[in-house]
Amino acid sequence: MGFETIDDIYAENERARKRLLEVIGSMSDDDHELPTENGKWTVSMVVEHLADVEKSMSAICAKLLSAAAEKGIEHDGKVVVSPHFIEATVNLKKEGTKLEAPEVVQPK
Repeated sequence: MGFETIDDIYAENERARKRLLEVIGSMSDDDHELPTENGKWTVSMVVEHLADVEKSMSAICAKLLSAAAEKGIEHDGKVVVSPHFIEATVNLKKEGTKLEAPEVVQPK
């Protein structure tokens, strides 16, 4: 899914968040403890992971934006993704690589 602006990303994140809340809200407490497809995490663990990732990403973004503001760097709101990042993610997908969540965002 390609995004042209940062506002597009925020809008999509909000849609995804609302949908997640709808799905989780429609499940019973017992359903929240069902294992995921690979059996490693439960549904509630996945939700905890998503919350931790969002919190971490927000902190990183705030730090980067503060550093840019201190340097007087302005931005037009357009999304810029490096060719290296695109290539790396495409290669991971092609290879079917399964990534392990860093400890800081693994559910407790």
